[in-house]
Amino acid sequence: VDDQTFWYTNEYYITTGVNWQTMIGAFKIKPDLWSKDSAADVGDEPNNNTVHFWQSNDMWIRRQNDGFTNQTHQNPEYGQTNYLYVKIRCRDSEGSGIDKVYWAHAGSGLSWPASWTMIGQQPTGTLADGDTTILEFPWNPPDPGNFSDAHFCLLSRIETAPDPPYGMTYPEGNY
Repeated sequence: VDDQTFWYTNEYYITTGVNWQTMIGAFKIKPDLWSKDSAADVGDEPNNNTVHFWQSNDMWIRRQNDGFTNQTHQNPEYGQTNYLYVKIRCRDSEGSGIDKVYWAHAGSGLSWPASWTMIGQQPTGTLADGDTTILEFPWNPPDPGNFSDAHFCLLSRIETAPDPPYGMTYPEGNY
C-alpha cells in the first residue's frame, strides 16, 4: 500500500515433527533499500508476485571470492572460507545503510535474534534511485558433522537508521 513496507517470508526445514515451517516478518525501510525475493520481485511490499521467497538471486555463496563476476550459487564447503554475496537495490530516493548478514541452522522455532549468528556487516554506500551494489562477506560455515543435516538459512538485514527499530516499521519477532 505504501511502497515502503517490506514483507519477508522464509520456509525452513526441521528434522522432527512437521518438516516444513514458515517465518513471516515485515519492516519498513527508508530510504527504499531492498533485495529481490525472486526474479519476479519488483520491489513492491508486500511482494505478491513471488511464490517461493527463498529463491532469491540477490544472495549467493561462492567457494572462492569471484562472486562479483560469477553470480551462480554454490553450496558452502566446511573447512575453508566461503564468500556470501548480497545485492542491494535502491528505488525512490537516495540513501545508505548497513547490511548485516546472519546464518542459522535450519530447525524448528527459529527466533530473532537467538537463533541467528552474525556473519558480518558492511555499509551499503550511498545509492541513488535505480542503483545497485554487491557486498561480499567472508564466511567459514560450521562443521556440518555437528548437525543432523547441513542445511543453513541465511538472512540479509538492511538497517537504515542507527536506533531501534533501525528504519523498520515492523521489527523482527517470533512468527
